[in-house]
This record gives sequence, C-alpha cells and structure tokens, in this order.
Amino acid sequence: MTATRLRSALRIRPGEERTAFRLLALMFVAMAGAAVGANGVESLFFARFGPDFLPYLYVGLGPLTFAVMIGMGTLLSGEATRFLVRLPLVLAVTMLAARGVLALELRWFYPALWLVMMVVWTCQVMGSWGLAGAVSETRQAKRLFPLYGAGLIAGGVVGGLATGPLADLIHAENLLFVWAAALSVAHVLARSLARSTGARARRRRPKRAGVARQMAEGFRDVWTWPLLRWMSVSLVLFAVLYFTLALLFAEAATARYPRADDLAGFLGLFMGASNGAALLVSLILANRLFARFGLPTMVMALAAIYVAGFAALAMAAPFGALLAFRFVQMLWVNGVWATGWQALFNVVPAERRARTRTFMDGGPLQVGIVLAGGLLILADRVLAPAHLAIVGAVAAALALVAMWRARRAYAGALVEALRAGNPDVFRPDEEPFGGFRDDADAGEATLAGVADPDPAVRRVSTEILAGLAGPDAAPALVPALADDDPQVRTSAVRGLARTGRDLDRLRGLLEDPDPEVRAGAAEALADEPAGRAALAAMGADPRPEWRAAAAAARGRAGLGPGEVASALRDPEPEVRRAAAEALGSFPPKAAVGPLMEALGDPDEGARRHASVALARIGEPARDALVRALDRPAARSGALLALAAAGGPPPPALRAFARDRAERAARYHRLWLRLPPGRDERLDLLARGVRDRALAHGVDALRAVSGSGDPEAMAVAIENLSSPDPQQRANALETVEAVGEPKVVRPLLVVWDAAASTDGEETGAVADLLRDQDPWLRACASLAAGAVDDPGLRPILAELARDDQDEVVRQAATVTLGDVETLSTLSLLERVLFLSKVRLFAELPPEDLKHVAEVASEHTFPDGEVIAEQGEPGEDMHVVVSGEIRVVVGSDGRPPVEVARRARGEYVGEMAILGQESRMASLVCTGPVRTLSLDRRSFQRILRERPDVSLAVMRVLSDRLREAHGDAPG
Repeated sequence: MTATRLRSALRIRPGEERTAFRLLALMFVAMAGAAVGANGVESLFFARFGPDFLPYLYVGLGPLTFAVMIGMGTLLSGEATRFLVRLPLVLAVTMLAARGVLALELRWFYPALWLVMMVVWTCQVMGSWGLAGAVSETRQAKRLFPLYGAGLIAGGVVGGLATGPLADLIHAENLLFVWAAALSVAHVLARSLARSTGARARRRRPKRAGVARQMAEGFRDVWTWPLLRWMSVSLVLFAVLYFTLALLFAEAATARYPRADDLAGFLGLFMGASNGAALLVSLILANRLFARFGLPTMVMALAAIYVAGFAALAMAAPFGALLAFRFVQMLWVNGVWATGWQALFNVVPAERRARTRTFMDGGPLQVGIVLAGGLLILADRVLAPAHLAIVGAVAAALALVAMWRARRAYAGALVEALRAGNPDVFRPDEEPFGGFRDDADAGEATLAGVADPDPAVRRVSTEILAGLAGPDAAPALVPALADDDPQVRTSAVRGLARTGRDLDRLRGLLEDPDPEVRAGAAEALADEPAGRAALAAMGADPRPEWRAAAAAARGRAGLGPGEVASALRDPEPEVRRAAAEALGSFPPKAAVGPLMEALGDPDEGARRHASVALARIGEPARDALVRALDRPAARSGALLALAAAGGPPPPALRAFARDRAERAARYHRLWLRLPPGRDERLDLLARGVRDRALAHGVDALRAVSGSGDPEAMAVAIENLSSPDPQQRANALETVEAVGEPKVVRPLLVVWDAAASTDGEETGAVADLLRDQDPWLRACASLAAGAVDDPGLRPILAELARDDQDEVVRQAATVTLGDVETLSTLSLLERVLFLSKVRLFAELPPEDLKHVAEVASEHTFPDGEVIAEQGEPGEDMHVVVSGEIRVVVGSDGRPPVEVARRARGEYVGEMAILGQESRMASLVCTGPVRTLSLDRRSFQRILRERPDVSLAVMRVLSDRLREAHGDAPG
C-alpha cells in the first residue's frame, strides 16, 4: 500500500517503477556529486586566484558553451544511447585528470579548471536529460520530467549541504574525487537503464535537424513573432543581471571566507539552502502563483527582484544584504522563473518548439553571458561598486520593460494558439509531478474565446473549459449551450455535466437537432426519466449516427449494458464501433461476452475498439481472450488485447506463440522454394505464402509481447511492415532486444531473408496443394498450371472433386481444363488479373480476393457509351480487354478525346470515391470487357479494410501528381 501511495504521489504508473526510480537516482546522485565538486572548484578558484578574473571567463564561457551545445546536439540527434551511457564515465575521468593537474600547483590552471567545471556541468545535465528522453515516451516525459527535475534540485540540496563537512574532512581540492565517484555511479545506473529499456534505446526516432540548423530556423521564428522577440531581449538582460550579481556575491564571499575549505563549506551551505527553498516553492507555491497572476507576470517578477536588489545595493552593500539578494534571486530563478519561462514556449506550435528553445539557449543566453563579461571588465576600470549596482538597476528596469512587452504579446499569442487549435498551453495532456499546471492568462483567454466570433476559437475554448471543469467554467459554458455550432454545444453540455451545475438548463437540449448534443444532454440527465427516454429514442432512430451517439452516451453514463450489447449487431459499422468502445465502461460480467463476439466483427474498427475495451478490462477477460485464439476471425483482436493488457503470458498463450512461430518458419521455407518472375501464377502463390509467414510471425510476437515492454513491441511490430529498410532493421533490433529469445530469434530470418533465385517450385507447389489453409491450396492449384509435372494432376483432380472449399475446387478445375476466356475465369484468376492492375498491385492476395469477390464482369460492343458526362458516377471499370476512350465536351463544342484506357487501366475511380457527377464520357473502341466495382461495394471494402484504403490513396495520389507534372506551367 505504501509503494502504491508513493507511485501515485510521484505520478509513476504501474510498470514504470524500475525505469523511473533508476532515472531519479541517476539525476540525484549525479547532481549531488556535481554540487560538491563545483563548490570545490569555485572555492579553489576564488581563494587561490581571485574572483576578479570572472568577467574574462564570462567572455570565453559564452562561445565555449555554444560550441559544447553544437557538439552535444549533433551527438544526441542520432542513435546516441551508447554515447549517453559512456558520457558519465568520460566526465569522471576528466575530473580525475583535473585533480591530477591540481597536484602540480599551477596557478594559471584555476581559471581553466573553472571553465572545465562549466563544460562538464553542461555535458552532464544535457546527457542526463538526453538519456531520460531516450528511455521515455513523449507522454511519460510530460508527466515524469518534472519529477526528474525535482531529483536534480534535491541532489543539489544534498550535495550543497554535504560540501562543508566533506571539505573539512578531505579539503576542497579532493572534492573532485566525490564528483568523479558520483559520475561513476551515474554510469552504472545508465548502463542498467539502457539494458532494461533496450527497446526504446534502439527504437528509431525521427531524425532531428542539427543544432546549427535549429538555430537558424529558431532565429526566423523569433524574428517574426513579437512574443519571442521580447523574450529574447529579456533573456539577454537576465543573463547580464545573473552573472553581474554572481560576481558581486563571489567577491563578497571570498572576502568573508578567504580559506578555500571554509569558502567551499559556505558556498555549499548556500547552495543547499537556496535550492531546498526553491524546491519547496516549486512544489507548494509556484502553481498557485501561475494560476493567480499568470506565467508572464511571474517571469517578469524576476526583473522586479533585480530592480529592488540592485537599488538596495546602490545605497548600501553590506554582506547580509548581498546574501539576501542572492538568496531571493536563486530561490525565484529555480523555484518559479525556470518553470514559467519554459511554459511560455507552449504557445509555440509543437513542431517548432524545440528549435525555438535551442535558439534561445544558444543565442540570446550566450550573448548575455559574453555581454556581462564585457560590461564587467569595463565597469571594473571606470566604475565604483555602487555605480555598478546602479547600472544593474538600469539593466533590470530594461528587463522589466522587455518582459512587460512580452506579457502584452503573450495575450495575442494565446488567441492565435486557440485559432490554431493548440491546446498545450491551456490543458496539459498529463498531470505532472510538481511542474506547471495552470496559467491565469491562459484561463482568461479561454473564457474570452467562448464568445469569439470565430467558430473554430469557440470550439477549442469550450472543449478546453469542458476538460478543466473548474469553478469558473460553468458561467462561461451556459451561454455556449445556445451556440450555432453543434461542436460548441456538445462541449458545453459535457463541461456542465462534469461540474454538476446548471443541469436543469440541459433539458431543452433533449430535442436538439444534433445527435452528439442530444446524447450529451441525455447522458447528463440519465438519472431522470426524460434522459433515459431520449437515449431509448435515439437508439431506435433510423439514422446510424444517432444510434452510435446513443450507444456512446450509454457507455459514459454506465446505463443499459444490454442495449449497448445489442448495438453490436447493428448493420452499420459506425454503430458497432461505438458500442464496442462503450462496453469497456461496464462491469466485466456484462461486457466480456459481447466484446468477445465483437472480436470477430467484419469491420476492423469494431474489432479494434473491442480489443481496446478488453485490454482495459484486463485480468477478468484474459481466459476468454486465450480461448478466442482458436477462432480465426477473433484471433488478431484477442492478441492485441492480450498484448496491451501486459503481464507474463499464460502457458496456453506461450504454446500458441510456439505453434505460430513454427508455422511462420515453415511457410518461410516454402516461400524460398518459389523463385520470383518465372510465372505470374507462381508469383501470386509466393505472395500468398509470404503473407502467411509474416502474419504467423506477427501473431507469435504479439502473443509474447506482454512479458517485456508491450508498448515498445507494438511499435516494433508496426514498423516491421514499413517500406523503409532502415525502419524495418530498427524494428527487428527492437524485437530481438525485448522479445522472448526462444520465440523471437527463429523468427528474425522471416523478415531478414531475401527471395531465392534458385528454387524447387514443383515440390513446394505439391506441398501447398495439401496445406490446411484453403486460400493457399487454391493459389497452389492455380500455380500448378505453371509447373510441368504430370504427377500433380491426380492431386488436382482430387481437389476439384472433393475439397470442401469452393474456391479450391474452382481453381483446380480451371487448371485441369486449361480455361483461358474471361467468361469462365474463376475467382482466383480475377485475383491474378487484379494483381497486375496498378490500383491494386500493392495489396496482399487476401485483400485482392475481397475486391475480386465484389467485382462484376461486363462486356460492351464497339462504340457503346459506358457512361455519359454529367451523369451520377456509381461505378468504376477495370479494362480487361479492348480500349475505352475518355471524351470531354464543353460549351456546345464537339467532344474531345482526352485519354485512352487499355488493358489493366481503370476509369471512373473518382466517381466512386466522391459524390460528384462524371467529368467525361466513356466510349468503347472495339469490343470491351471490364471488371466493375459499384460505389457501395467498394466503399464497404475501404471502410472494413484500412490497408485497402491506404493502398488506393497512395496510387490515386501518384496519379494526381503525375497529372499535375504533365500539366503545362
């Protein structure tokens, strides 16, 4: 129970414990060591060389840090896991080498050591976050990165407080050994993380642009956006102010504590105290401040702190005042400002956010550091300390003005984010540990957006308010109930239902003309007879979208599992999908049985929703899912549900995985015996065998994916079918890294091997004629006509006479009778023909079979008009023989032939995908024979088989590009 509470408090979900706690330990240990070591380096430099040289180091630090960012960014843009694992060890060796040089007592080495410290610190922080990103998914990162940030701060606190006792015990110069030891521990933890999360470490990530390119693109973004321009100006000034105060504090602390060991203890105590206070502020106070005053105001508050602090120093600069100023600065920077500053970037579209941050860190920030060094060098020669404080106050006032302008621009950026539908700044996807949650300015923009004249802004605003359901939401949502836009009304209804306020206003919407609005109102009023009656009426409505909305609302309200289960038998896939998703909200006793039946639904969407619902139910559905593996129609959905549910596979599932792996290997061996290019019938058989090998292999992988990293395995399996060879290679490496070796390793060859050029097709065809798979027996029966072996005829005769599958009997009969005319073509011969049609050439044979089943054959005489220009388009034609002229007429002028379609080409495809009339007439040139597909049949295939839809869209897209390329101009 204690562990569960701890996970909940830290926002760690079940299954994430090992990775999250190891990363947290790595962040904590590495930063604790860095705090000890950095305090030791600074104390040595200040006490033995003097802080007066700091401005010169600032001038060099800016370019050096930029160079480090360029190098680290280049290394982290690719497959960088090995580098990230080794980096702490390299940095540890660097610290040990630096300690060795210190033993030589070279005075000039102290400023060099300070720069080395800053480089190591930068590399350590970038490497730690890089490793966290490599082993975390995007949604995990949003939720857990604030926790890891808290680990960094906590490490700084502990390291700072430990610095004094350690310096007294081993002296300041030996604190580098502590840093090296902490880095060594971090290396061990990094290795452990890389091994335990090998899937994510090896998963191919989108290739990111280099740091230099991101800087260039970020500059363009900043230059064209007022908010970012003023933020960049303020960041330059904030850097100047930060390092100016750092110099003044270093000089005062060195004067107060001239011995290196004493100075290290003081600096460590100060770091521990200020970081500890900042951690408490970030966890307890920061979000309240953001919600009350807004992000830019709290960022701007840092400039006000600088104004007050430097003004006080200009009048008097005792050590206590300087200490208090520095403490407040560090508390606000680490506890409030850093979180608010990063959250301001949420108004930037996600695809541009990383490069904008990169530009800010590599450009204005580094310019500010260099500028601080130059100004301090100049001030040291011409200004008294009090005058430097006045300059600091003036710079702080300029920063205050810049942030005030940024605050004004932020309001406009929020409106643009609403128009663009960017919800990140208004509603985080995941509730983080600590971290930023609410922003008063964003809340005000959202409330105002509900009444915006732009319906797109109103939709996004009401959806955000509905999701937040805070105390201010209800008054703003009530007027939206009368909005002209149904999406706005729907969001308003659901938002009010969540608040539980003003529900009486929803009764009038039980007669709303939009099904989603009416269903939402009925769901909110499900406890009342009127609400239940509205849902019952919608469930019996002849319109499928109304029945689907009713099923979804019943699921959200937990009302009527029997009625929802009966919707799984609805003739429309849209309704069955909604019902399958809704059933996942009911108790397992009522939901598992109907959902198991839905796994065999002909619509892939309904099967997928049923699979997701069963995975959400979890353990109560496991036995039924294992039993469903014996049902071919339900097998794929059952495997997806079992994999998503996670956990060690039961013995029956392991046995299934071994059986599927053996089948995959057998079909792979048969495929290698069928060399390509010898005959189209053999090629069709080879494609079918290859498809079966891959399908059985995927089933085997899914069956055992729950025991490792289900999410990583799901991504890898998806990428095994990628057309990109490198993507497939990365997917195989992931599968090998996290899958069960006994199942996975024999399967790798199924995806790795290339087709054989030297085969023994006769023996392979003979084996496949006896295969238990009827589709492969049918393909083998057709392919037997391409093999000159009389010994196959008795087998074909037996299949033609006795096989239980009609397609097999037809194929064997065709091969025995040597039928060649289309009028007697079997289903398989249609499949063979369609496989050579460009529109369908990429489809697997099984999908081609479904297309062939709904195609009808037509013959037309010479000169017949198949379709007239301007008439409704209800079918498309694939030319089997002859030619079809495409003729266009306009403005009473004679018709003009614009194209001809011959064998294997198609006409009218746009007619069955759109709802417009035909753009041309289709006229036969000589006798023409076609296979035609009507609109209803083809659109049903597209709905039920998304792979077909994708293949068709790819080919149509190619045709449109070709047509555009051929067009003049």
